[in-house]
Amino acid sequence: MHEIKKALEDLGFEKVREIERDPLCLLLLLTIEGREVLVEIAQGTRALYAKIVPADRVPPSYWKCGYLGYVPNGLYAFADNVVELAQRISDKVRRLIKR
Repeated sequence: MHEIKKALEDLGFEKVREIERDPLCLLLLLTIEGREVLVEIAQGTRALYAKIVPADRVPPSYWKCGYLGYVPNGLYAFADNVVELAQRISDKVRRLIKR
């Protein structure tokens, strides 16, 4: 999942910061157009998936792998590979920040 950070930077994210990594999850803090978004990435049984939530909707003390799935806000993205997942994350993040 290291290549996801590079793929997201290539798509125009100003910052891609790793918050937490465990064997099942990668939690990133992305910055674009001055807005911060949390993205939790995991490998499912058939595909990669990501939960995308505006960072201001989650208290920093809960910025942990496994928690974003319980946050009622946000969007999901699914893909078969890292490049496709990065593109889908980018599309969903841009949709969230326009709200």
